[in-house]
Amino acid sequence: MQQPKGYEQGGPNVVCHLKRTLYGLRQAPRAWHMRLKEELGNFEFVASMADAALFTGIVAGERVYIVVWVDDILVAARGAERIAKVKAHLGEKFDVRDLGEAKYFLGMELARDREARTRKLTQKKLTGEVVGRRPDIAQAVGALVRLMAGPTEEHWRAALGVVRYLAGTAEDGVKFGGSGETLIAYCDADYAGDVDTKRSTTGYVFLMYGGAVSWSR
Repeated sequence: MQQPKGYEQGGPNVVCHLKRTLYGLRQAPRAWHMRLKEELGNFEFVASMADAALFTGIVAGERVYIVVWVDDILVAARGAERIAKVKAHLGEKFDVRDLGEAKYFLGMELARDREARTRKLTQKKLTGEVVGRRPDIAQAVGALVRLMAGPTEEHWRAALGVVRYLAGTAEDGVKFGGSGETLIAYCDADYAGDVDTKRSTTGYVFLMYGGAVSWSR
């Protein structure tokens, strides 16, 4: 923590009284990110220009990736010894808790098949929570009809269809693995294809290592 401008630094008998907790300050997230960025920079990691939460560096001759979400840190590298070096460096500077191999991150389940050398991303847990806790008509129909008043039996059947779809596709996910370092892109578009609005529709998907990394429709 740093005192705001206008306060004199130092003084053994002077304290800074906070009216709110440190995590409640607007500056707290940025201050934490800048502090982490500084320490990672000392370890020769550089923030990505495309995403400030992604850091890359070279450890033992191989590239290592660090993804930061608030105070959760995900480290990806080829070889456990490189990950151990990064964790050891962070442990010297911060009070960290090692959760081991990542199983869940940002609502995604990270399933790994070592024999097939693949990694699958699913939202099975999140889907189960939605199906188990919120199958009510207000939630489903509200999303379907965009706050349209007077839902009918047809809307109810459509809402049930959404829940059945979630339950039936809970195991589906995006799988990465094997070869395929080349970035592949597909796109499609139509002209005035929407029968209701006559608007045009376009979509694209980018694939790498056999899985989608970016898409829009």
